[in-house]
Amino acid sequence: MQGTRASVSAYLMNMLIENAAHWRGHLIAELERSSPDLLDKHPPSGYIDSLDAYPPLASYWHVSDQIRNRCDSIVQEAGAPALETYHKLVLVTLILRAWERLERCQLPADIPCLYRENFARIIADIDTGREGPGFYLYPTFCKELALCTMRLIPAGPQKICLRGLPRSWFLRKRPGELLRATRLLLNLGGFRPVYEMHTDSRDLPAMRTSTPDGWRQFYRRVAALLDRQPAVRGVAGTGWFFDPQLERISPELAYLRQLVAGNGGTVLCLGPCRDHEIKNATQLSASRRQLYLEGKYRPFNYLAVWPRKPLLAWAGVS
Repeated sequence: MQGTRASVSAYLMNMLIENAAHWRGHLIAELERSSPDLLDKHPPSGYIDSLDAYPPLASYWHVSDQIRNRCDSIVQEAGAPALETYHKLVLVTLILRAWERLERCQLPADIPCLYRENFARIIADIDTGREGPGFYLYPTFCKELALCTMRLIPAGPQKICLRGLPRSWFLRKRPGELLRATRLLLNLGGFRPVYEMHTDSRDLPAMRTSTPDGWRQFYRRVAALLDRQPAVRGVAGTGWFFDPQLERISPELAYLRQLVAGNGGTVLCLGPCRDHEIKNATQLSASRRQLYLEGKYRPFNYLAVWPRKPLLAWAGVS
């Protein structure tokens, strides 16, 4: 059975590589027809070198001055549609490079499979033209770009990247929470680096794993990564779904907070949600939306942090 799985995985990988190579050739030809000098003046290799020079803890939506200037130049010389085609070319070039890197990386066994699924989705979107004009311009496609540079790691219902905890989150705490925040920082051993969680709503298979079992599997993958990265202090995420109010109004989601808080992690209030976060908290639940409209529910953002030691203990990783 294991040999069969390996054969299937190798077959799917080869298909993906062939598809990415096909699209790379197609996109190069398209740019050479529409803007003959563009690739000579702005080779994708130079763009990728600039991406590789990003600071290790930069956010996935970070855009350097070098990248911004290059994008502005392409738009001025060839127009925004040419920049979108150029960015598609960058993505498939990065996907081809990523497979070589995945073979060398010390990653838990199923994470390369999740990368493959995401790469296949990205190529399928390019193939079908599913994304409308403007998608392949910053900041809309930053998650795709971060996946293809492997700065963003697919791990189930959340994707993660290396970041640091902002000090501002700990400076204006009430006395009771300040003590808990101080204890958390002592357990972490510092503000950085940590794995930071992100939701990717375009990754529908990942969204379907947002269940109690899916989240437990996510944290086990994070623990396996932490076991390979001794310098990383834990995992952290923010969101309305860590709000203790959900234990009363949406008890089916209470596990999201309890899984962390009940196993050595800490959950701290960051303040009221902003407009787009309120929409996220209410749009998929008629009961939460009604309570919000009646003034009986005000979504709050919470920070959930699970330090490495208790997370590894929970996951049974030595």
